[in-house]
Amino acid sequence: MSANIPSIWVDADLNMYPNIAEPTEWWRLGNLKTDGVGAIIKASRDETSPGMVANRSIPIRELAKRYGDPGSTKLYEKDDLISRFMHQCQ
Repeated sequence: MSANIPSIWVDADLNMYPNIAEPTEWWRLGNLKTDGVGAIIKASRDETSPGMVANRSIPIRELAKRYGDPGSTKLYEKDDLISRFMHQCQ
C-alpha cells in the first residue's frame, strides 16, 4: 500500500512550489530562507497559494467554459488539459 505523499519542488533561489503545476509565483509556497520550513509545510498542507486555492475551488467544467474551444481538434490528456486551463486562469 502506498500513501499519496505530496512533493515540493525547489528552485535555485530556494523558492518552493507544489509539484502539481508549473513553478510560478501563483503556485509559490514560500522561500526556504525567508519563510522557513514550518511556514512552507503549512502552506502546502493548507493549500494556501493562489494556484492551489483555484485548483481546489474552481470546477473543471467552469475552466472548460472559460478557456475551452469547442471547435478545437487538439488532443490532450485530461491532466494536461486541466494544467493548461489552470495556466490560463492565472
